[in-house]
Amino acid sequence: MKYFVPFLIILLCISTVYFYLQARHLEQVHELALANLQEKLNLSESECQTKIARVRNHYETQLARRESHASQPGPGMILDVFNNIKEKAKQNQAAVVQQTKEHLDLDTQTFVKFSKVLDRYAANKRKVLELSHSENKPFFDQRYLDMLAQYQEQAMADLEQIFSPEQMQSFRDLGFDKELGLTAR
Repeated sequence: MKYFVPFLIILLCISTVYFYLQARHLEQVHELALANLQEKLNLSESECQTKIARVRNHYETQLARRESHASQPGPGMILDVFNNIKEKAKQNQAAVVQQTKEHLDLDTQTFVKFSKVLDRYAANKRKVLELSHSENKPFFDQRYLDMLAQYQEQAMADLEQIFSPEQMQSFRDLGFDKELGLTAR
């Protein structure tokens, strides 16, 4: 009995410390899991917002096209519809660029480089379009499509030099490359 009580006290102390450490470990595991789930939830919410903006833009464009077909088409009205569609496309691209900046957590210098790549690609795309107009050939001629594909590849290569591998993977996974026209849909 003389040794039994101290042994029992030591055993209870050791088991109390063990269960306390187990509880702390489980608490840390649950906190980490909760943080991971919150991050996934934020990413999913952001992806949903992007998809909602895309769908909204698509339906607004479709609505503008229907309105142009429903009313009497005149030269001024057709230009207004085309300008409206062009303006919506610019707004959508600006929204995608802003979402890219937020999702990839781009600093100012990287964002400026990213914007320059997009501007250079847009200028090259305009050159191809102007070339097709000057040669009186349709834009979807294979020669022009090949030129455009070459400019897309160059822009993506430039972005790979600017972004980290993780940022580039996220850029592709979130579909920003397709939204910005840098890869085929």
